[in-house]
Amino acid sequence: MSTPSLEPQRRAAELAEFAANALHDARLKLSHAADATQELNTVLRRAEDEIYELPLQASKMEATGQARPFLQNAQYVADQIDRRLENGGHLVGEIRDRLDSATTGLQAGRQALEELSRLPVEHDRELMDRLSHRISDLNTAVNSAHDGLDRANTRIGRAQESLGGLIEHRSEPSPTFVRDTAADVDRDLMHTRTGVRELAEDLDGHDPNAAATAQDAELARAFHAGAYTTAKSAQRHQPAAADEAHKPAETEITSRLRGL
Repeated sequence: MSTPSLEPQRRAAELAEFAANALHDARLKLSHAADATQELNTVLRRAEDEIYELPLQASKMEATGQARPFLQNAQYVADQIDRRLENGGHLVGEIRDRLDSATTGLQAGRQALEELSRLPVEHDRELMDRLSHRISDLNTAVNSAHDGLDRANTRIGRAQESLGGLIEHRSEPSPTFVRDTAADVDRDLMHTRTGVRELAEDLDGHDPNAAATAQDAELARAFHAGAYTTAKSAQRHQPAAADEAHKPAETEITSRLRGL
């Protein structure tokens, strides 16, 4: 009687560990994205604080009858706010890079699970389901974060367009125009900050804390143990036809993983 090769079991253990590590790395990327999101929120808050200076300059334009100097003051303030928002745009790009990196890692982890499901080894359905659900949940969180980030980026761009109109204003100074610009920018930034705070809270919920890290490591160890236990059992026992009849079909396992 020939002894079954240990290679499929070794490969199964490697793939399981890779998938668990991909899960942890994705959590780490989301944690970095959350940090950058908090920094973005700070930038937006400071920009909001500076917006209140614009209506004050509009009031001085009316009170003094000397509109031009105070329009120039308002334009200077608008330019400072625009510079802050430009920095905010760079942070948006950094957050997007983190999310893209997390997506790439999760895709690799999902592919590892799909390959694992096709190996001729005994599969622990409960462990595979636990790991696949975690990868799926994180993938959903990343997609949601991308959507929120896109909305924030659009609103920041709209606020910059409004500021640009004031900065480049060369016609007759108008206090109403300054106030309207301030109101438009304030509204866009208020909605942006609300979305960014929610985004930061969602990302913080996937922080790679000690408990999550321990759970991921436990999954990897369980896969290792299961794979090598199966290998040792296989050396002592050749599967009979009845055993093969009760073995779950590979296509059945693969179909469950396709939805990740």
